Amino acid sequence: MSHATIEEICTSVAQGSRAGIKTLTQQLRDATPRQFALWPEADRTAWTAGLEAVLERFSRGKSPADELSLLLELLAVGYDSLAFRDTLMAAARTTFAAYPDPAGLMKALGILERDLSIARIAQRWEVMGTLEAGATCHHANFGPGTVLEVDGCANDVIGSFGGKRQHFPPDQALEGLFIIRPGSLLDKLLRKKARLGDAGSPIELRRSSQAAIIPAARFTDELLKQILVPAAVSEAEYRAFLLGAPIALQSAAGTKSAGTERAWHEARSLEELADILGRTARLEWTETQTAAVRDLLLKFAGKKDQAQFFALAVSRLWKITPEHKALAGILTALAGVAAAWQETALFVSVTDDIPGKSAADWFAVTLSAKGMPWLCEAAMRLPNRLLTNLLRMLEATPEGTDAFEETVLTRIDRKAVSADVLLWLWKSRMPERGRMADPNLVFNALKIPVRGSFLKANKELRKLLLEDEAFQRFLMHEGNEEAVAALVSSIRTAQLLDSGEQQSLLVRIVRIFPEAIALVEQRQKVSSVRALGLITSQRSFELRRRELDEIINVKIPANSRAIAHARGYGDLRENAEFKAAKEEQRFLRTRRADLERGLHSVKSFDFSSAAPSGQAISGSVVKLTMPGGKCESYTILGLWDGNPEKNWLSCESPLGKALLGKKTGEKIALPSGGEAELADIQPLPQDLCRWLLGEDLL
Repeated sequence: MSHATIEEICTSVAQGSRAGIKTLTQQLRDATPRQFALWPEADRTAWTAGLEAVLERFSRGKSPADELSLLLELLAVGYDSLAFRDTLMAAARTTFAAYPDPAGLMKALGILERDLSIARIAQRWEVMGTLEAGATCHHANFGPGTVLEVDGCANDVIGSFGGKRQHFPPDQALEGLFIIRPGSLLDKLLRKKARLGDAGSPIELRRSSQAAIIPAARFTDELLKQILVPAAVSEAEYRAFLLGAPIALQSAAGTKSAGTERAWHEARSLEELADILGRTARLEWTETQTAAVRDLLLKFAGKKDQAQFFALAVSRLWKITPEHKALAGILTALAGVAAAWQETALFVSVTDDIPGKSAADWFAVTLSAKGMPWLCEAAMRLPNRLLTNLLRMLEATPEGTDAFEETVLTRIDRKAVSADVLLWLWKSRMPERGRMADPNLVFNALKIPVRGSFLKANKELRKLLLEDEAFQRFLMHEGNEEAVAALVSSIRTAQLLDSGEQQSLLVRIVRIFPEAIALVEQRQKVSSVRALGLITSQRSFELRRRELDEIINVKIPANSRAIAHARGYGDLRENAEFKAAKEEQRFLRTRRADLERGLHSVKSFDFSSAAPSGQAISGSVVKLTMPGGKCESYTILGLWDGNPEKNWLSCESPLGKALLGKKTGEKIALPSGGEAELADIQPLPQDLCRWLLGEDLL
């Protein structure tokens, strides 16, 4: 297709034609070579000029199917530009709308990372489209496995590899995981539902496997071997198949033919024992079998890398053995040996990874081996979802729940309790939960660094603190003055919440208990603006937010229309209107990026809460005795609040920085040269504080 035709089609699309989108899409599908970077320079120039106009026309809301098809073809050939990434970002939000965290989604796909090539973004996009619970997968470090969960709230992807759970941030999952298409031969081989011989020939195996592996661009023969050997077939079987030699291929039922599998007490590894027990309904033990299993467990239980298989094996033994006497004797011998019971952190990791249907049996086994005090203390570090399983098991034991509850209360008294345990106690509605009505306890729990399975409870407890009126009333003992004061103090001193969250929570307190306004309005002394991070007045923050809104919703659409209109005047090289519109486009994009970065990193601040107390801070009026004896008054405010005409200083201005933290009587080195003395420091006038709040803008 000629360059003039490309420009004509792109112009028609920019003016609203839908038919041209399909033409462009088909041209990209038929393009040779497939990579945009390998096209002749003249072709790349013609497409680039035309596509910029097309992309400006495309929706930033829900992407129609034809627009999405064109974007995906551009992604496939490796086309890249700022406008393309911007449009692709909007399309990602609608394509993967089920993912609840848009920021986490953008980080996972890497669309905003200029150092990440468009080819890698295309591969991540392909994996994202098939990343779901239950999918068969492969990882270079862990081998074949299964995706267990894609947690978009916690930005956590959980997979099971060889019986052990692994957690990945979404960007690492999209970069490191290969997804195997469900129902493909490769998927069936890994699930032991097909034989290698079903492929027919090595060529057919390679062809079908390349179509089954996502992303397809990363397929290699070595990767295929890593996936299949030894998870699906042995090295010898795989080599024989490639050479076309006659071999006795494994059955689809397992690694041994029917009737030749070893008995459970003859297992040679904990993994094999757990596998056999998982397919066994009931066990009756003999002395010979007891001795064999005891020897096997004692041989491997002390190895940390076998802890997961150990937990699974003994849990299944417990489940299918009617009489626990023989097993209990073995567990007593293992109590001081098994790695899973020597370190609480390893016990927690193993318990977190064990299948849910085996959790109660694992708790019962641990209780038998280690006793009630050890189990209850270790449980204080478990994720909230497992505490229900534990309590269900303890209900069947004498005084089991009492012992657990006593451990929880002891931990509360020591102020050493996790968000998971607090959340469990809050939901339990036990009379004893009143002991957790301590703001310091809640804030301390939320400060504990967490990841993986523990993120959910942390987020839920934080949400209760910020948004749930019943929980807020609970913490304030239904309006008790001391309890309200304790919560206000925690909000202001814990450094857990940003200024916006602090302000919102303090306002909620007053709405719930209006009589608490005096406690809430007590001014907090602020020693230095740097301790507050980057701040600005609520007025300046709102004005910038409005400017960003106008750029996105008014100026950019108007500029797009101006570009489309100017393009109709003809030759773009001599088109002054087109050049002016494109220049404005560059300015709007730069300003939009600056505003978005600023609003993300700078916090709005209520300067009425600033109390100078003899020290120059952001939110104070200072008087300087200048060289020669003249006095000058300056007001130090936030990052975006400077006004030279009124002697208002931004806290990041040269003079503002020089003044911050200085006390009355100190000498100040002036940025312009010379030295001044700090003669007086006063708080801001109340009328200025009200104006900076920007209430008249609302």
